[in-house]
Amino acid sequence: MRKKSISTFKFLVVLIMAALILTLSCSKKKSIAKTGKGKSKKDIINKKDSKMEKSGIWDYIPHDEGCRWVYDFVSKAGNQIRRSEITVRSDGNEKIRKKDLYVVESLIGGESIRKNYFDVTKNEIMMYRLEIGNGGKTIDFEPPAVIFKYPPKKGLKWSNPSKHNKYITHFTFVRKEKVKVPAGEFEAWKVESKTVYSNVDQIVSWSWFAPHVGLVKQQETQTIDGRTTTNTLELRGYRAGKAINQQADKPGGNINPQVQEYFPYDVGDVWVYEDTIIIINTDSVKTQQENTYKVIGSELYNKKHCVIVQRMIERDYRLRTRTHYEITDNSVIRHGKSVLSPEITSETILKFPLKKGKKWENKNKYRKTTYEVVGQVNLEVPAGKFRAWKIRGISDVITGIKQRCIFYNYYTSGVGLVKTESSVKLKFSGKTIEKKASMELKEYHIIGNKKKI
Repeated sequence: MRKKSISTFKFLVVLIMAALILTLSCSKKKSIAKTGKGKSKKDIINKKDSKMEKSGIWDYIPHDEGCRWVYDFVSKAGNQIRRSEITVRSDGNEKIRKKDLYVVESLIGGESIRKNYFDVTKNEIMMYRLEIGNGGKTIDFEPPAVIFKYPPKKGLKWSNPSKHNKYITHFTFVRKEKVKVPAGEFEAWKVESKTVYSNVDQIVSWSWFAPHVGLVKQQETQTIDGRTTTNTLELRGYRAGKAINQQADKPGGNINPQVQEYFPYDVGDVWVYEDTIIIINTDSVKTQQENTYKVIGSELYNKKHCVIVQRMIERDYRLRTRTHYEITDNSVIRHGKSVLSPEITSETILKFPLKKGKKWENKNKYRKTTYEVVGQVNLEVPAGKFRAWKIRGISDVITGIKQRCIFYNYYTSGVGLVKTESSVKLKFSGKTIEKKASMELKEYHIIGNKKKI
C-alpha cells in the first residue's frame, strides 16, 4: 500500500512542479489584451478586483495570445542523463467550474504534453486544473493550489495542503538576485518550494521569476523511495508579447521583426500548397499534388538550434519529410541534405531587411546559388491576393552534370511563402528537357494571423 501511495504522490507532486514551470510570464500592457476566446482581461476578472489591471501581478501571468517560451531541460538520475526542449505558450482562456481560467500549454517536439488552467486575483495566481497530453489524465485541484503571491517580498511564506492532507507544499520568497541563462541575464525573484510526504520522500525546488518574462530558471531535487533525481530548466528564448521582444522564442537572439513577419515559425503554423510540375520534351508531362507544411517544433541540427518544418504529401502522414531552418537576427538559413549533396549543407534563403536590389550568395562544393530581391509585386494565388516581395535565385551545379536552375520565391507579410516558380534545362542523349515547377498557396493557419484553414 505504501509503494502505491508514494507512486501516486510522486505523480501528483511532479505535475504540480511542472505547473510551476509553465505558469508565469508575459508583459503587462497598458491596453486591455484580448484572450484566446475574444474576451478581454476586463471581461474575465472579478468585479471585486476591478483594480487588478493596475496590479503588477500581470507581470507574472501569461495573458497575451502568442506569448511563448523555450526551455532547455536536463534530468539526471544516477548515471542517466536525459535532455529535451520544452516549448510553453499562452493559449487563451476557457470557462471551467464557472470561472474563466487562463490556459498555458506545454509541448515537446510539437506535441502537447500538458495544459494548465489558472485563475488570477489581485494578489494570487491559483492552479485549478492540470491535463496530461491529449485525452490523458485530468486533475482538478480542490482547493485550488496557490502557486504565486503578489507583491513578492523576501521571507513571505505560504502553504498548499493537498486534499485530505496527504502531503503539503511550502513556498518561500528567498530573495531577489541576478541569474544567468542562455536567454540572457535577469534580475529575478528566487522562490523555494518544498513538498513533503514523509521524512524520506520530498521534492525541493528553487525557481527564478523575472518581471515581464516569467520563469527563467528552475532547479529541482526529488527524493522518492531512496532514489534522487535532479532536474534543471533554463530559458533559452521567449517572446512575451509585442511590447517586449527581447529574445526570440526560437534560437537566434535579438530577432529583426521582419524575420517573424515574412518567415513565421510558431509551432502549429500550417501552409497548404498546390504543387505543379511540367516536364517539356517531345511528350510533355504534367503532374499536380497538394503539399502541407507545418512547424512542429525545434531541435539541435547540424550543431545549430533549428525550427523543424514537416512536409506531408496530400496530407498523408505516412509521406513525411523534415526541413530544418536556423533563425538568426537577420536571416533564415536552411540546413539539410539533397540528391546533389549527400552531406548536410547550409543555405541562406532570406536576408533582412528586405529591399530592392539586395543580393547574397551561397556556395558549397556541389553548387553555387545567388539571390537577389527584385522588388514588391501584386499576385493572386488560390489563397487570395497578396502584396509580396519577389526574390530571384540562380543555382548552378558545379560538379558532375552542369545545370542551371532559375527560380522565384514570393513572400508576403504575416503569411510567409505564398508562391514559387522554377525552371531548369537538362540535356540527355542530345535532347533538351525542360522542367518547370510552381507551388501556390491554397490555405494557411498562422498563429499571429487571424485567417485560418
